[in-house]
Amino acid sequence: MAASSKLVGRQNLAVTLLTAYLSVLARQPLVTKACTTATLNFLQEEIAQRSSGMRADESRDEARAKAAGRSIPKSIIERIVNKRVLQFALYGLCISGPLNHFLYELLNKVFAGRAKTKLNTFLAIVAQNIVISPILNSVFL
Repeated sequence: MAASSKLVGRQNLAVTLLTAYLSVLARQPLVTKACTTATLNFLQEEIAQRSSGMRADESRDEARAKAAGRSIPKSIIERIVNKRVLQFALYGLCISGPLNHFLYELLNKVFAGRAKTKLNTFLAIVAQNIVISPILNSVFL
């Protein structure tokens, strides 16, 4: 019985967090999407670096430099978080999140008022892949 009450407690927490997120998303969609994108970009890059061993390589380089009597100057923030991780988070906050918001709003306006048919759904997906995805990829590069 204790296990089922923990599961219910976790579900309630998840529902509460999701409800709060959706509420903020409805009130401030641009800010919410930008912050969400920044958070996800930060997490994916941090996880990628840690799992690929880049962080370990960095630590070894710092240890070698220290042993050789040189130091690699780093800011306080760079000692905690890798520069690339911060760059990806800022990209999500300032570029990717807002751009996604505006491009999908535009796509929604183009397809607003149309019947929800399979053809219109297909056309919306094609428009996304032909118009929106290349723009987002070009901006990223």
